[in-house]
Amino acid sequence: MIYKKLKICVFGTNMLAYELVKFLKKNKITTQNIITISQNKAKKNQISDYDFPMSFFKVKKKNYTVSKFNLDSRNDINFLKQEKFDLGLCIGWQRLFSEKVLSQFKFGIYGWHGSYLKLPDGAGRSPINWSIRLGKKKIYHHLFKYDQSIDNGDIFELLKINIKKNEYFNDIKIKINKHILNSSLRLIKSIQNNKLVLKRQIKKKKKIFFPKITFDDCKIISKEMSIKIVYDLIRSASHPFKGSYLTKN
Repeated sequence: MIYKKLKICVFGTNMLAYELVKFLKKNKITTQNIITISQNKAKKNQISDYDFPMSFFKVKKKNYTVSKFNLDSRNDINFLKQEKFDLGLCIGWQRLFSEKVLSQFKFGIYGWHGSYLKLPDGAGRSPINWSIRLGKKKIYHHLFKYDQSIDNGDIFELLKINIKKNEYFNDIKIKINKHILNSSLRLIKSIQNNKLVLKRQIKKKKKIFFPKITFDDCKIISKEMSIKIVYDLIRSASHPFKGSYLTKN
């Protein structure tokens, strides 16, 4: 069976969600809703590139602001049940979904994850920042299907992205965003043409997980850090993040 039209929603907390909706529309793919969080939730959870007024209000579509970040409230579940989405595309959501949420989508929810390690290693928070901070020269960027575990789902697509030594976070993000746009289109078309193929991740007892990098972690300690370490730290904490910093004495 070929599904010519899918009911798609985009989960988003930043400008890229808006760009994805525009990109899909340009390629004759219609999205029905953008699901987002409130400004208070964004501030509380330190979402660095949250830009609700600039992005979501520009989209002439329904915007749904969740009651809970993980959508596990009665209002959120009722909304999903009412809408009956086929597919969810997730941009920078930073939360796990329960089976109750995942089961509301006919073909599932998909998102992206990239670090210098191939999944299942490199799961967790701030993986791109860690890759730059550790001076790595590449990122493996995955498009995968969400399950209830951290970055654990079946993989649709993997792209190797090179990191140059003079590139800052935003330079690398441009490359990553390009992959997000193009791979989302390939995913949708594969579902529409009934040709979706997913690859299971390798099972490992011990995985390498990344913790979230906070502003406190971006302090430059000049007496303990080499110039190379400081330089990579500055690159990894650059815009849209708050930046690295020195303290007096």
